[in-house]
Amino acid sequence: MIILKDLTKTYKSKRLTVGALNQVSLTIDKGDIFGIIGYSGAGKSTLIRCINLLERPDSGRVMINGTDLTALSPQALRKQREKIGMIFQHFNLMKRRNVFENVAYPLKGKGLSKDEIQAKVLKLLELVGISDKAYSYPSQLSGGQKQRVAIARALANDPEVLLCDEATSALDPQNTKSILSLLKEINQKLNLTVVIITHQMEVIKEVCNKVAVMEEGVVVEEGSIIDIFSRPQTKISKEFVAHTMGYENFEKILNQGFIKDSNRYELTVRISFVGQIAGQAFISKISIEYGIYANILFGSIESLQGVPFGSLIVSFTGNSNKIQEAIGYLEENNVKVEVLKAYGADKTDNAQCS
Repeated sequence: MIILKDLTKTYKSKRLTVGALNQVSLTIDKGDIFGIIGYSGAGKSTLIRCINLLERPDSGRVMINGTDLTALSPQALRKQREKIGMIFQHFNLMKRRNVFENVAYPLKGKGLSKDEIQAKVLKLLELVGISDKAYSYPSQLSGGQKQRVAIARALANDPEVLLCDEATSALDPQNTKSILSLLKEINQKLNLTVVIITHQMEVIKEVCNKVAVMEEGVVVEEGSIIDIFSRPQTKISKEFVAHTMGYENFEKILNQGFIKDSNRYELTVRISFVGQIAGQAFISKISIEYGIYANILFGSIESLQGVPFGSLIVSFTGNSNKIQEAIGYLEENNVKVEVLKAYGADKTDNAQCS
């Protein structure tokens, strides 16, 4: 388990003081794939570097499996860091060493024989899927292959925690998906706690089970991936989810008058539903039972950690009381409804379905 308690970090120069972290607290359970997301400058990279004390916070505590890293001597900290692997955006491989030598490097001075090192390195290369590249050099590898080498190297000391600082940002979509799949496989096989820093909600959706959203050095929201996607509370979380689900520009379209009929009362809402209810015909049901028109303007269904998650933008037209009753029915059935826009007069007689 990783416990971050009230971490504060400020960078100072002669002319400028920048607050990178402000009283950040997080708990990451053993075996989590925990995502930390935010825009550039949010403080997320500083935060992940504080976990292994590559950046020492000005105040606060970093606890890993009951050990307070901030209280350790330099020698004890070096020993503790062996249990914390880290991979980076630009791989950080040694260009003059081949793949085998890059992965073997952390094992130097560990008292292992040459045969033991060889056996371990080859096993790691097999785990990350590049056994055939053992004696290639970084310049001969693709970006995805380089990151696989970096992952193997990070696993050399049998860490309990793997930190990933924008580990897929330099990769194309295909390699990104492949590396995320590998991280998930490693998490399951080794029961490794993985912390992923990213500015891409697609990465979070693909692999993480929990997420913290950062803005201006503060964690503004955190929770399970399903909670954040289905019930985002903050503006920035809503922006990330909207971009990932594909409806980020829809409110702008609504404000430009995508749908207008002054003779009808119209309510445009965003509906989110999770799990088995994703397959139920709620829209058809409320149209029939409450006598209102339901026009689906946008729809998307994704899988979050194997759980179906759907998002619809729907325009309800009809009697305002009946529409509110229909919304109440949806909410009673654990369907989240967020009102985006109301328009027009309440023309009860004309607007009901016949």
